[in-house]
Amino acid sequence: MSTNPDSHTLYLQTLDDIRLSERMISLFREDTTIHPGPDEPIYIIGAGKASTDMALALESILGPRISGGLVIDTSSRPIKPKKITVLQGMHPLPNQSGLDATNVLLEFCAGIPKGATVYFLASGGMSALLVNPLEPITLPDLLTLYALLIKCGASIHEINTVRKSVSSVKGGRLLARLRHVRLIDLIVSDIPDNDLSMVGSGPTVAQTFSPAQAIEICQRREIWEQLPDSVREVLLREAERGDVTTAEIQQHLMVQLLSAQVMAQAAAMQAHSMGYQVWLRRSPFSGPMELLEREILEILAWMIPGLAGLESRSSDPFANFESFLGVMGMHTDPGEPVGGNKGSDPGGTSGENHGENHAKHMGDRGYAFIFYGECTLTVTG
Repeated sequence: MSTNPDSHTLYLQTLDDIRLSERMISLFREDTTIHPGPDEPIYIIGAGKASTDMALALESILGPRISGGLVIDTSSRPIKPKKITVLQGMHPLPNQSGLDATNVLLEFCAGIPKGATVYFLASGGMSALLVNPLEPITLPDLLTLYALLIKCGASIHEINTVRKSVSSVKGGRLLARLRHVRLIDLIVSDIPDNDLSMVGSGPTVAQTFSPAQAIEICQRREIWEQLPDSVREVLLREAERGDVTTAEIQQHLMVQLLSAQVMAQAAAMQAHSMGYQVWLRRSPFSGPMELLEREILEILAWMIPGLAGLESRSSDPFANFESFLGVMGMHTDPGEPVGGNKGSDPGGTSGENHGENHAKHMGDRGYAFIFYGECTLTVTG
């Protein structure tokens, strides 16, 4: 079965529309609270798969005022920042290069002068790139933990709760090393509900987390007995000390540049411009892959009766969706309801006649359903 070429075009055009660098330039133009003082030295730090692009954008904005910087990315770009060093790690599992790069970044932070303005660039992949386990956990033991968490079907919130509990930088612990500066976080979030404490396990977000809960997660996901001895030792030690609370620093701003919801809305707009009738999920999906599969099959079974023997078990498979026109506050065509109206369908029909009127109400190319969020998958064998 071939893939609709429109899906690839939609992906590329959505990325082009987002234009992260332009968003950062607009942000600095409109929000003076993130500007550095006239005499403050400026430093850039960060980690994530977008950190190089974000660093380049900041260089274009702040130029020669930048005193120095260091970010950790997954790969080298053809164009590199001039005043910001880019070190490499690996994702989704950390490697020795990422561990070494994190140590270099921590040394760099210690050398930043008091009163400086520091921009922290956070994006997806940071949990694997910014890595410094609590002793005596070794890198091989940490890799075993990460692999078990990925395979066991744990949610991103569960995974990050465990990661925070075994790290010297996650869960706001990096924040404690930056008390002497003015810190501004620029964040590209890949977390479905935009919980910033979960982006990269929240290294600069003041928060409270529970190592005891991390143990409960490992036991419930049936990986506790498979954990290396060093990981169990650290989790038990940290749990005995109680919940961990990391304190906020005096001068700290957090700015979210992008979110999963913004990306989904951009994709919906692109699909609409390509001639599709677009339905956007009202909220991020979070759960096992089987539930997402069921949701998609319910839609297909309702739209195409008898398809591959499928039978819809839902009276309203569109309850989780809203039409793109409704999302944008635009007028919808007669018979084209905003999703979620009980008993309605995207063709504005009901009962036995719904199949015959699809062509009248669908876009020039058909329907496009936009999902966003996260799926979990338990790996067996």
